[in-house]
Amino acid sequence: MTVPNAPTNLNVTLANKKENDLTWTDNSENELGFQIERKVDNGNWLALVQVGLNVTKFSDLAVLPNKAYSYRVRATNAAGPSSWAVQNLAATRKTPVKVTATLAATPTVSSDVLLGSFSSKTKNSLFV
Repeated sequence: MTVPNAPTNLNVTLANKKENDLTWTDNSENELGFQIERKVDNGNWLALVQVGLNVTKFSDLAVLPNKAYSYRVRATNAAGPSSWAVQNLAATRKTPVKVTATLAATPTVSSDVLLGSFSSKTKNSLFV
C-alpha cells in the first residue's frame, strides 16, 4: 500500500456568520479518510475532524464572528498521510448590529409624512 495522493482545490466559503463550508478534490483512490485541521487567527493548527473515504465537503459549524480561520486537509490510509492542501480564509463576517426601531407616521400635509425617532443599542437617533 502507498500513501494516498494529496487533495487539491481546497475552497472555503463563508456560508453565514456561524458556518464555513469546505470543499476539495479527492485525488486518491486508496484513502481511508481525510483529516481536517484548522487554526484561528495566528494560533496553532488543531485537529477538527476526520471524515470518511470519498468525502469532499465539510461544514465547520463552530466558527465565531470577527476571527480569521485557516484550514488544511490531507488524505490518510494505513501507509500514512498525504501532504496537506491548505486554504487561508481572511476573516468571518462581523456580528450584525441589532437594531430596534419605533416609528410613528403623522401626516402634516396630505402628501407628506413625518417619521419619529429611530434608535439602536448605541443610542444613536435618526430623524427623517
